[in-house]
Amino acid sequence: MIVIFDVDGVLIDVSKSYHYSIKDTVEYFTGKKVDLDELRDIKFTFKINNDWDASIAGILYASSGLLLEDFKDEFSKFSSSLDDFYRFAIVYGIKLPKYEELVEYFEERYRTYRTKEELIISKDVLEEIKINPRKQE
Repeated sequence: MIVIFDVDGVLIDVSKSYHYSIKDTVEYFTGKKVDLDELRDIKFTFKINNDWDASIAGILYASSGLLLEDFKDEFSKFSSSLDDFYRFAIVYGIKLPKYEELVEYFEERYRTYRTKEELIISKDVLEEIKINPRKQE
């Protein structure tokens, strides 16, 4: 038997769903256009696996007025936990939305994008694993 715990980015390409949901969420709560590649840079640089938290980091970036590299330098001091993200907001005078509100908006956007997700490996491979799980060992 094969058990898969995390398929996002392993079996399924989520770059056209979750990443765009982050972008939309940041733009909605800041009223500013943001570059998707910069948001991805922040997400991956700070290893933010939770996309709601990545949206908070994106809001901090967009609201900070800092250039990307300057933001990353400053944010690195506050990047170890969501509580630290909120401390960054206090230090820089940034008003963040309620987390539940952000989650609700993010999930609404994600529902519109999830049809764009694609399998990274073929369905044939998954079917073969399903039919002959011992063969894959």
